[in-house]
Amino acid sequence: MSYMTVADTSISINNLIIGFIKMSRPPFHSVGVLPFFLGAVMAYRMHYVFNLPLFLLSTVAVILIMLSTYYNGEYSDIKEDRLSFVYGKSAFAGGTRS
Repeated sequence: MSYMTVADTSISINNLIIGFIKMSRPPFHSVGVLPFFLGAVMAYRMHYVFNLPLFLLSTVAVILIMLSTYYNGEYSDIKEDRLSFVYGKSAFAGGTRS
């Protein structure tokens, strides 16, 4: 398996979608979304105020912030990911290889 170059146009739409899903790291979204939900529940329990549109918009904002950090991390680690590809993936390096 080799890394694709800019000139490589043989990327299928399925591979592109799978790559974005792998880079999005769905299991790790619980790290940000669950504490946000807990904060919303605590705010409701303390002040009995809940605004559904604001809650949904804020949840989307949390997810987008997390996605931007994951994508930035993948972009910043390209050089190290190539080294991990050459020397073998370990538990602490290698990224998502997307």
